[in-house]
Amino acid sequence: PKYTGILGRIIDINDSELAIVRPEYRISENDDAEIRQTISKLTQVFDVVRLVDISDNEIIRSGCKPGNEEIINACRGDKCYAIWGKTQRCKNCVSSKAFEKRGQVSKLEFADDSIFQIISKYVEISGKPYVLEMIYKDNDGVLLGAYGKTDFMDNIVNYNRQLYHDALTGAYNRRYYEEQAKSMRYIDAVAMLDANNFKGINDHYGHAAGDCLLKAVCESIKECIRSSDILIRLGGDEFVLLMANIPEIVFYQKITEIKQRISEIKLPDYPDIKCAAAIGGVYGIQPIENALTEADRLMYLDKNA
Repeated sequence: PKYTGILGRIIDINDSELAIVRPEYRISENDDAEIRQTISKLTQVFDVVRLVDISDNEIIRSGCKPGNEEIINACRGDKCYAIWGKTQRCKNCVSSKAFEKRGQVSKLEFADDSIFQIISKYVEISGKPYVLEMIYKDNDGVLLGAYGKTDFMDNIVNYNRQLYHDALTGAYNRRYYEEQAKSMRYIDAVAMLDANNFKGINDHYGHAAGDCLLKAVCESIKECIRSSDILIRLGGDEFVLLMANIPEIVFYQKITEIKQRISEIKLPDYPDIKCAAAIGGVYGIQPIENALTEADRLMYLDKNA
């Protein structure tokens, strides 16, 4: 493969000259030399350039513009997300998106007091898929436009909150699931949850009572899970829980704990309402859509038990 232009390419997936897949998935010496040369050229434009194996978030090769060595050193020998001060993969991982689309995706990332633009491009080297990350640090306010840094960051945070969070419960919403969550490749466990007799409660006590119940259910779930877990309200009284880096036995213990916690809910304004939920959980099924289908089936079995 040849490289073209300062932004270059390693192997574009639309080319007819894709390398033959080799079982050992090792980078040949020739390809490795080209990678290093391309990263060197790209660092004339970008502050940091990295080749990432998205299957395990390992940084295969990296380089930086002079003066940015501290960024590289901060995550040397660590996973790709360490550069952002995180201990696990980003919930809106742009490189996962590029990998899924087999194309190019970009986003803004905030770390400490700095703003970065990341361009992630799907590439294939020696027959193995990778993502090439090109990172630009906004030192001169180019990305801010007419906004000051604080206003700009506040606007972005508020926009994301309104875009991806459910206004009633504070959980992620269905749009987040469709645009972000269902393409995640690192989720170990998926649970589907449905509040029992929710329609009957709404019909008998009114929608204010139903809203109160939904907020209480959401809070009960959050009390049982980690901050890194992803709770989504798909709609109505249906919630989805996505969990990564969790042992199977612990996941199923969490499902039992959540069910028990919901059964203990007391609504001061509606003391006659009894809370209960049906839950279906699956472990180790990919992609997430398949896991959700099976979790949904198990949830209805639990509801009808």
